Amino acid sequence: MEWLPFDSAGPEGYPTRSAWNRGVAPLSDAILARWELTPEAIVSGGSASIVMRVSRSDGSPAVLKVSYPHEEARFEAVGLEAFGAGLACRVLDQDSAHWALLLEELAPGVSLGESVLRGELSIADAARVAATLRARVGAEPVPRGIPSLEALTARYAADAAAWSLEHADAFGRLGVARLVVDSVRLLGDLAVSHPLDRVLLHGDFNPSNILGSGEDWRLIDPKPAVGDPAFDLWQLVAQLGDPLDGPDPEDQFAATLAAVADASGVDAARIARWGFARTGLNVVWAVAEGDSWEAPIQARALRAWAPLLG
Repeated sequence: MEWLPFDSAGPEGYPTRSAWNRGVAPLSDAILARWELTPEAIVSGGSASIVMRVSRSDGSPAVLKVSYPHEEARFEAVGLEAFGAGLACRVLDQDSAHWALLLEELAPGVSLGESVLRGELSIADAARVAATLRARVGAEPVPRGIPSLEALTARYAADAAAWSLEHADAFGRLGVARLVVDSVRLLGDLAVSHPLDRVLLHGDFNPSNILGSGEDWRLIDPKPAVGDPAFDLWQLVAQLGDPLDGPDPEDQFAATLAAVADASGVDAARIARWGFARTGLNVVWAVAEGDSWEAPIQARALRAWAPLLG
């Protein structure tokens, strides 16, 4: 079966995330009933999606995911189908109008990030696992309609430039006013760059979206785009080993960047440019949304990226 992009009209039905939060429980109940699913356990529930383990009518396990409608995730089902069953979880059913997917449950379901934190994998080994998956994604044909990374980035850069002026005082209080300006400018530059090796991207290639163990690792939660493969790698640098919890995130970022660049063969400077620019955008988003918990975390990450630009 050919899976479809989610309905682009979806965001209009939920003008804010709080409106979606209020409506997602009855929406999920209706989908559970229609697909004859029995809920087993909530895996995650938040402002972006609700994910639960379920049993199908034949007793087989699956995962139900109902997402907050947002443009980057429109092609999630299309991306999972493009990656294939050996590279990603399979889509079992879809309600494109209500942004719902019934997905294969992956066992054991341990993330790459968890495996590093548990000491089961070194950061270098995790980088090699991720680099292999990244190369396999990039070798797949780009499905029809997948947006370009440059177009998505251009929109983000324009919004961030406007918000940066509005919230300049808040960035100053976080100690990153200059860095935010520089990162937003770099994001704009990246929006008009067209590297020769433009390929299919996962789009949210963080270590929590890589599940498995041993030789069997697969991908979940893509936000597919086509563009620079370095974009898919910056989140590994920021999240493998949870460097922001340590005393020297700058040193940890540098070490992980070297490991990721070595494993993937992608230029470290390109990865760092995307990391700095996208983390600056994360700071802008957190401040604009009034997220007083997330904003200082992203500001610390932005400071860790800055020395890696050379």
